[in-house]
Amino acid sequence: MSPRARRLLMASVIVAAFLVLGRALTQFLADRWWAASVSPSAVLVITRRALLGLGLDIAGVTLATLWFATHAGLCLRVLSQVPEREPGGNPALRAFIARPGARAAGWLLAFGLGLLTASGASQWADALTLGGASLHFGLPDVALGIDAGWFVSRLPLWLRAQAFVTVLVLLAMGLV
Repeated sequence: MSPRARRLLMASVIVAAFLVLGRALTQFLADRWWAASVSPSAVLVITRRALLGLGLDIAGVTLATLWFATHAGLCLRVLSQVPEREPGGNPALRAFIARPGARAAGWLLAFGLGLLTASGASQWADALTLGGASLHFGLPDVALGIDAGWFVSRLPLWLRAQAFVTVLVLLAMGLV
């Protein structure tokens, strides 16, 4: 890649990052200003929820990126150790893996998959807040003996976590 193309790519990435961060900042400030017009105490609630959503997004993308990077790194390491005379020992594949950019391409792919998989983790904020409430209704389930409050407060969080882990596992299997 030529130096001009690298500069253009870097400038495009920086502009895209500023646009995404600007949109998030305006949404955050608009929510705070709306809450301030409703009630001064609502500003704290809206701010905490926004920070929880940001933390969930960062944690989700980090976890998913590390998950995919681990799998991509293991695949590259295993493929580089296959002897050429073995059925999987393709010289063209070995030459591609030996390139210095192969590991960087694996990290870039892992980050892209992590970003696509976990970018909506801020939507878990309501389920996480409700799950932390630990509701008890005093009505046990007939079959399981679990209080009905568990189904209202914790089950939505467990279902979201199960769906997230399922997506991570299936995409990692496809990557491998």
